[in-house]
Amino acid sequence: MKKFIFLIGFMVLFVLTQAQSFEELQKIYAADGSTSNHFGWSVDLGSNYLVVGQPEGYGGGAVYVFIKNNGSWIQLSKITASDTEGNNKFGESVSTDGEFILVGAPNKNAAYFYKAGNGTWEEQKIIGEANDHFGSSVAIYGNYALIGADSPGSSTNCHAFLFHYNGTLWEEVQELHNISALWFGKSVALTGNMAVIADNININLYNFSDDTLVYLTSLTYGSSEDEFGHSLDISDDYIVAGSWRSDENGNDAGSVYVFHKLANMWVLNQQLIPDDVSEGDRFGCSVAVSGEYLVVGALNDFDETDSTEQKGSAYIFHADENDNWQLVEKIIPSDADYHTFFGTSATILDGEIVVGAYGGDGISGYTGAAWYYYDPAVNVAEIEEYTPLTLFPVPAQNSITFMIDSDREDLYNYTVYDVFGKKVMSGITGRLLDVSQLSSGTYVVVLKSKEKTYKGKFVKY
Repeated sequence: MKKFIFLIGFMVLFVLTQAQSFEELQKIYAADGSTSNHFGWSVDLGSNYLVVGQPEGYGGGAVYVFIKNNGSWIQLSKITASDTEGNNKFGESVSTDGEFILVGAPNKNAAYFYKAGNGTWEEQKIIGEANDHFGSSVAIYGNYALIGADSPGSSTNCHAFLFHYNGTLWEEVQELHNISALWFGKSVALTGNMAVIADNININLYNFSDDTLVYLTSLTYGSSEDEFGHSLDISDDYIVAGSWRSDENGNDAGSVYVFHKLANMWVLNQQLIPDDVSEGDRFGCSVAVSGEYLVVGALNDFDETDSTEQKGSAYIFHADENDNWQLVEKIIPSDADYHTFFGTSATILDGEIVVGAYGGDGISGYTGAAWYYYDPAVNVAEIEEYTPLTLFPVPAQNSITFMIDSDREDLYNYTVYDVFGKKVMSGITGRLLDVSQLSSGTYVVVLKSKEKTYKGKFVKY
């Protein structure tokens, strides 16, 4: 039994506080899936694509790209590395934002950037140092990307690397290192103004200063055996870190820490442990946060209703007006079974949730699968902290121009919503946005740079 430590903050035991709101809409799997390929080991949902990693199988792994069509996800592509071979574990980590997809292949000490073009996927391969496990974790946000190299069992070769897209290629701009920590780079998270990198016991926070990262502080909870920071995510003023082997509710039951930014300081907001989490569940194996919603996976969860072992589950939390996270729902797929391992991975964006299960039944048994959930009541057009955005012309016919004089960036993440708060367009753009495909009506556009979030309204005729 491992020891555990309580520091500042709260440990909260939860029961459900609301009725179910996220509806299970679709089971997603590879069209050519094979047994034990581990489809669903990693997932990420971006503005353009849903990306699912499958790190096992012939050829060293693959990544599947899905796009939305009439409310359902359809497979667009299967991506394999240009130098496919052996046990590369291509797809062990994935991230997507806008038009880019980033894939880690840690057994190859490599990571791959992809961009759609000319009917194929343009690849840029990045090679790490020998045996450093480069690509063990990846994150991409706008024109920046972070790649971890956690070099198992070593501290001298543990790194994380910051890359920047120059309009043509991704270039390394910074190497981050902590010689006193094992597993530095085992998980990473990136947003417009900061980055978080985990090691064996800390999560290390960095702020952007111009085009580089500057160390801010480290946060430490529990013991190294708890694997604090095994999973990471950032959204707005929240950092979420999974501690999937902590013991408060039994050996390896797991817990999740939520940190909140107050007066430019990051403080522990809550330690989350649902009331039914018990020994071996591995609650916190995956985390994903977007706005006021948080998803946490527990891949080993035992289903008490039918005594099914390791069916897995995912928990959905919502932050109230006082920044208190309340458990609103626990989800288990309708067709999950023994050793589904639902909750292996998770991603959330704008009321849409995808949860991976590497043992799920896809086209055949135990190929791996992912499940898609949606809550139409989540209206992300209501953004509290933003800079007003001036647009021209209004009304618009074919395009709108963003009137931003003080911002240095040339590319922005954008999302367009209709009057009901439904997302109708998203991606990466410059200061001119093509809206010719939109129907006539009133729309809200949210524009995100590294430093700011902008919001403006326009009329399309």
